[in-house]
Amino acid sequence: MLLLIFYLMLALGVSFLCSLLEAAFLSMPYGHIGLLSEQSPRTGKRLMQLKTHVDRPLAAILTLNTIAHTVGATGVGAQAQIVFGSTYVAIIGAVLTLLILLISEIIPKTLGAVYCKGLAGFTTWTIVAMIYGMYPLVIVCDWLSRHVSGQRHPNVLSREELQVLAEMGSSEGVIAPGEARTIRNLLALHEVRIKEIMTPRHVVEMVHADASVEQVLDSELALRFARMPVYDQSPDELVGIVLRYQILQHMRHGENNITMRELARPIHAIPETADVASTFTEFVRRREHLFQVVDEYGGTAGIVTLEDTVETLLGEEIVDETDTVMDMRELALRLARHRRPD
Repeated sequence: MLLLIFYLMLALGVSFLCSLLEAAFLSMPYGHIGLLSEQSPRTGKRLMQLKTHVDRPLAAILTLNTIAHTVGATGVGAQAQIVFGSTYVAIIGAVLTLLILLISEIIPKTLGAVYCKGLAGFTTWTIVAMIYGMYPLVIVCDWLSRHVSGQRHPNVLSREELQVLAEMGSSEGVIAPGEARTIRNLLALHEVRIKEIMTPRHVVEMVHADASVEQVLDSELALRFARMPVYDQSPDELVGIVLRYQILQHMRHGENNITMRELARPIHAIPETADVASTFTEFVRRREHLFQVVDEYGGTAGIVTLEDTVETLLGEEIVDETDTVMDMRELALRLARHRRPD
């Protein structure tokens, strides 16, 4: 009778452990592993290695689970026949099957999936010990699985999956709706072209290169804009950009006759087909706030500012106290429709 109980506990106990480890290991999100790497670098690093080479952990778990099932079921069957006789072998087999299903499969896998984060440390080092304990068998199983499955592909999240995770986090209250929107926009920045967010040329306020400080101040442009493109013969020929503080500084010193050509600093040009992500990076790298946008013929299509890229990221218009128009692109469309002949 003691042997019967021993084999039964062996089959159920070891199988319970293996099912718990398997569910916790496979359910462990990569985000939690990254967080664990900061809190407990040694455990997080080892767990990431196991997740990257998933064949060996699974081989160790499934090998031990199979051994436990086989030895346990065989031992229980043999001892049941000795203790109860052949009459009850079928009944005991049915009871054992039900116990294995509940105690060794359903319950531990549910617990492992639900509490995988809390079991991260226990799961990691138990699997490591199992791999070392059954290393020869693990190596053979790993070799077979690699030849059957072919080339390994890294198990990484796609952009679409990250967007879905952001939506799920928002719906469950983990992150705010605005945060989810920002994450979605961030992941889509490489798909948005500059021509979609730029201010079109015919609504851009520019100053002529030969205009003086006094003339620009009389036009009040310097009071409305911190940065103004400077053109020469036509808006297609931008010669640079002038800053408001430069104009005010020269006015303070009484140098009202200095022209914008003398004050203009170089303006960087980007194609209208450039994406927002790379443009934002270029803004940061150059420490600038305004770029010229050129079309396929090299003419000025418009301008784009650092603020435009941030608005695209946030999904909202940034309007300050002096802005009279919220959306310059919408204004450009209205003006174009107004100029269109009936």
